[in-house]
Amino acid sequence: MKIRASLIAAASLLASGGAQGSGFNRPPAAAYSQEEIAAALGLHRSEGSISWQDADQQCVASVIMTDRKTIKIYSDAGDPVATNPSGTVGVKVGAYAGVDKRMCFDRFAEALKKLR
Repeated sequence: MKIRASLIAAASLLASGGAQGSGFNRPPAAAYSQEEIAAALGLHRSEGSISWQDADQQCVASVIMTDRKTIKIYSDAGDPVATNPSGTVGVKVGAYAGVDKRMCFDRFAEALKKLR
């Protein structure tokens, strides 16, 4: 009887992928909200705007991403995406006219290091 119970428990654990508390077929909750990511990057959203801007009006995050799947979609599409080291949060990098987009990418990537 103990062997049968152990087998059932092992099968349940395998079926759930070993995840605890995330529920069946439910993705885990995002580690950070868009607002927390924006704050870490020093970004704000202007009224009526769909993108996030920095105070210097140099860099823009047109999309703030809170999961690896979304990051992969944008990266695979060829968009410049700065992420934290673990690749769990990121932003689609943009820049105002006359501003080097690489500088914005580096700025965002450095700031995202704070979010593990």
